[in-house]
Amino acid sequence: MKPVSFFLLPFFLLQPLCAQDFNILAVGDTGKANAGQFQVGAQMAKTCQSIDCQFSFLLGDNFYEVGVTSVDDPQFVEKFEKPYADFPVPFYVALGNHDYGKTANDWVRGDYQVQYSQVSPKWILPSHYYSFTKNDVLFIVLDTSRLFHNKDTSAQTKFVRDTIKNNQKKWIVVISHHPYISNGKHGNAGNYDGVPIPPYSGSEVKRLFETDLCSHADVVLSGHDHSLQTLPGNTKCRKPLFVISGSGASPSDNLKNRNPFLYQKAILGFTSLKFKDSQIEVSHLNATGAIEHTTVVTK
Repeated sequence: MKPVSFFLLPFFLLQPLCAQDFNILAVGDTGKANAGQFQVGAQMAKTCQSIDCQFSFLLGDNFYEVGVTSVDDPQFVEKFEKPYADFPVPFYVALGNHDYGKTANDWVRGDYQVQYSQVSPKWILPSHYYSFTKNDVLFIVLDTSRLFHNKDTSAQTKFVRDTIKNNQKKWIVVISHHPYISNGKHGNAGNYDGVPIPPYSGSEVKRLFETDLCSHADVVLSGHDHSLQTLPGNTKCRKPLFVISGSGASPSDNLKNRNPFLYQKAILGFTSLKFKDSQIEVSHLNATGAIEHTTVVTK
């Protein structure tokens, strides 16, 4: 009996540690119901099943071009339920600028997406911005379109500060439709699309990151630019790894070299995150499920 006990003990001791490991997927700028969205959606379902993913993120611009007009809008079926019909787990949802109408400030259109959480078990959007935890990870989902128009900025800033203040988890992952930095068409926060006028320059997005998030976040997941990118932080925001996954329906070949990058490519695809006790493995996958690039964040 002694040899049996000797070998079983370490195995059982390892069980709680192994149970902390989990995998997720992320994809943005999806809502077109085009061939690209269906191709990526089908491959995401296969990948999710193969890696036993726990959930996925929609990174905003869920319904092109101007969002939905009611909780019964048929776009929910055409641009979400059908493309991800075979996806086995729910999506946590962020809102993007196109989700708020032509001028990106028709706020009731975002409300309809929140309400859809009561309709579809696959759609999780409890509020315009929110947080939740999974094992040893805190996820903070922002509404950067509201910041873009300086709407409820104080309330969202307080939410971020209170959430971080009360955090006891090891990892922090931030979800924001608008990226802090990007080599795509829209560019960096504070100078989006070359617009110098606050808040439409993204000045409030830049401020929130540099004041409250840069020193805490480990990974930032964004969309908005239709490409796959992995970028290290800059002098004002050193800690996080910045990951852009905005090519879930139609990539845009407009990448620049304005920021240092680890990987960037304008192709259809999505992103996986594998969480382990001491590292996060971030991979970009193309529409066939092949891994394009992997970066490991170590605690």
